[in-house]
Order: sequence, then C-alpha cells, then structure tokens
Amino acid sequence: MKSTLLNKLYAISILLVLSMGISHAQSFRGGFLAGFTASQIDGDKLDGYNRPNLKIGFLTELKKRRRKPSTFGFELIYQGKGSSTWIKQGGQGPDRKIRLHVAELLPYYKYYLSKKTSIRGGVAVGYLLSADKIIEGETFEIKNGTFNNVTFDGNIGIQTQVTPKLFFQIDLQYSLVSIANVNTEDVIFNKKGMYNNIVAFTLYTFFN
Repeated sequence: MKSTLLNKLYAISILLVLSMGISHAQSFRGGFLAGFTASQIDGDKLDGYNRPNLKIGFLTELKKRRRKPSTFGFELIYQGKGSSTWIKQGGQGPDRKIRLHVAELLPYYKYYLSKKTSIRGGVAVGYLLSADKIIEGETFEIKNGTFNNVTFDGNIGIQTQVTPKLFFQIDLQYSLVSIANVNTEDVIFNKKGMYNNIVAFTLYTFFN
C-alpha cells in the first residue's frame, strides 16, 4: 500500500518538474491555478451538483504570438470529484457522499475571442489516488477495482483577464467513458456505468 502511494507521488513529482522546466523556455510561460468545483456522478443515487471540491495545480502554456489567435498548453492538477446528497439546515434525510481524489494531466488548445477573452478545449487524463464513501457520517473505503484507476474527461472552458496577471475561468468537464462498472444493490450505486460531471471555477496567475 505504501509503495503504491509512493509510486503515485513519484510520478506526479516527475510531471511537475518537467512542467516547470518547460516553463523556463523563452517561448513558454508557467503559472499556478486554484479554485473549486461543484461535482456529481451521473449514474449513482445522488443527484445535483452538491459536492464542493478543491482544484489546485500548475500549468505551462506557449506564449501567444502577435497576429496568431490561438495557443496551447497543459495543466497538472489535483482535483476532488464525487457526489453527495444535500440536506437543508434543520432538515432530515440520509447523508451520503462519494469522494474521489484525482491527479490529472490536461493538454489543451486555446483560441482567443478577443484580447482578454479566450475559449479552450482538451482531454484530461486522470489517475485515481484514492476513493471512499461516507454514510451518515461514517467513512468507508471503496474497494480497489470499483472505480477505474485511469479516466478520460472532455473539458471545455472560457477564460477572461481580470488584471494583467490574474485570470478567471469557468470549465465544464464530463467523462468520455465510464469511470466505474458497478451493478449492485449498494445504497449509493445502482447503475452499470457512471460518469463524472463537473463545473469548475478557477483563478490563474502566471510566473512570467
């Protein structure tokens, strides 16, 4: 178990070093991103974008050239995913959550609509670091093999410049293939095939 976790962290560290090294090249710029997501899993028994999650990471992007309306780059991020029920304050009902912790590499293509606004699209390749479920406040590990270790999500976003070095972006992200193959009478799972469905709100800043 420990060796597996160390291998995961080692792989993420290598990718991070590579991304930072590329950002030092004259034609690239590196940056930092942080925000939160509202997520759900299509195919479980929990509805609505009721699970808030952290999103944090680094990016490297080719500097935009004059008279060229597009560029490309990639992000290396940690992103929480999953779903949960939502109970109004003072209300009653079952409290259930699925928590997925994922490291993702997202190569993307960006197109500028104007000097300060751009749209982008890409495919995020994710690796599942851990998964658990919470039922009535008690945490249970989700056994290995329930969720796929590797996932592929389509991503589309729109970004606008707030200050010379600060940008705000909204992303929509959805699984291209099922993230699990579950068909049980579990209190949370009830369908064969489930899909991440995410809305993300993120701030970006660049180092150079």
